Amino acid sequence: MFFKKIQKKRNKKSGFTLIELMAVLVIFVALTGVVMNSQKSFDGTILLNNLAYDIALSVRQAQTYGVNVREFSTTTTSSAFSGYGIRFDPNNDNKHYILFADVYNNNYFNISNSDPACPKNDLQCVERYALTRGSFISSVCVGLSVSDCYPPTGADTDKSVSIVFRRPNPNATIMVGSSGATCTNNKPCQFAKIVISSSGGQTKSIIVTALGQIYVE
Repeated sequence: MFFKKIQKKRNKKSGFTLIELMAVLVIFVALTGVVMNSQKSFDGTILLNNLAYDIALSVRQAQTYGVNVREFSTTTTSSAFSGYGIRFDPNNDNKHYILFADVYNNNYFNISNSDPACPKNDLQCVERYALTRGSFISSVCVGLSVSDCYPPTGADTDKSVSIVFRRPNPNATIMVGSSGATCTNNKPCQFAKIVISSSGGQTKSIIVTALGQIYVE
């Protein structure tokens, strides 16, 4: 009898109350939410960083093709050599950019003789790249330096930016639309910055200079 009373007292003291269980559950849910949000932000930053380097590598690929004189076909029986470039046009399509062959030797992607969808039968088109997972090209600016970088302007309705490389050196020609490659005070553009953004609001920039430097910041 005595031992049964002790056992009952122990049973009464064991376990959690409903309030204690609810408090633990609330703490668990809160911590899970914090961890999930942090993980989502971290994953978004990693994906955006990888995308920035992919775009930088695409620009480097155009530089390699242009300097090493990659041959492209003009007909089924003949071929030619040309410069190569990357075209960004976030005003009309902020989810794609194009690697192209400068078949007309005018330092830009000739949209009047081409298709921005970049079909395989288009001589200018080498590849059309798509930005995925909610990322997009938020802006492109050109200028003489980092502190002198402005969105493309001018009378030309084409506000795209083409970055073209041509032998014999790795330098870049930075072109705005088809109107010319000039920036402030009619000087050649020395700098281009492509800004990409994620759906979560993170941003990353790809920098290309007229000297052929390509880097991510």
